[in-house]
Amino acid sequence: MKTGHKSYLIFTILFLSILDACRTYHKSRKNKFLLNRRGNENLHKVQCRRMNRLREKLKQPKKGFELQEWQNEEDKEKAATVLELSYLSEEESEFEDDEQTVKRIVVKPLWWERNFF
Repeated sequence: MKTGHKSYLIFTILFLSILDACRTYHKSRKNKFLLNRRGNENLHKVQCRRMNRLREKLKQPKKGFELQEWQNEEDKEKAATVLELSYLSEEESEFEDDEQTVKRIVVKPLWWERNFF
């Protein structure tokens, strides 16, 4: 491949990545503008923080699950079905990352337990 073709290829890839970054930037700005205009920006922040806490809460059991040795593949698949966000107990909390104190935390009890672990 000639050096002229190589530099053209690099320029094209660079241009496309910048174009993609601009599209992402403008899309996020538009979404932020719409959330702000509707008055849902603070609600959106709270929901994102809550979802991030749930994802972090799910990481710990998944790490232990991966480290555990399984004798039967069927048991492993059965246990893997409960390692999803929908099976986690929900926390209702007024704790925000900006604040230093927890106002209230309510953990809802669930009818199921992870007895087979």
